[in-house]
Amino acid sequence: KFNSKSSTNVILSGSYGTGKTHLAKASLYALRHKGFFVIFVQADRMLEMFLASSPTTEYGDDHKDALRLVSDLERADLVIMDDLGSQTTKTESDYFKDRFRALMDRMRGRYIITTNSDKTQLRERLGDAIMSRLLENSMVLTMTGSDYRQKKTK
Repeated sequence: KFNSKSSTNVILSGSYGTGKTHLAKASLYALRHKGFFVIFVQADRMLEMFLASSPTTEYGDDHKDALRLVSDLERADLVIMDDLGSQTTKTESDYFKDRFRALMDRMRGRYIITTNSDKTQLRERLGDAIMSRLLENSMVLTMTGSDYRQKKTK
């Protein structure tokens, strides 16, 4: 049972094609059907939006969209971040880490993350402080199996 005020975070980890995104989207549809405000965002898109919301960014439509997304992420009942860890090296920027850390503080207990990376790879990319926040009150589920997309094409 989902409780938007205090629920366990879920991190779906594993190789590509094992159903992580499928399971996350199924959760999205079920919770939206029950009236919860759920956001699904590709992690690389979130990174672009964080960078677009930087104080050094020129103000324009991208900047407004970025600020709106950040606001929505902070007030959502649940945020689903898809494919965390696949971003370019921009994730290592101090601004991204500061924004992401602040967002994690506001979203405690309200996210599902999918990733092809293991904990060590994520820690290298995101740093110790963010990993501490990600793993706090989190259930890590490792998805195993072969790529179901390849099974479809055979």
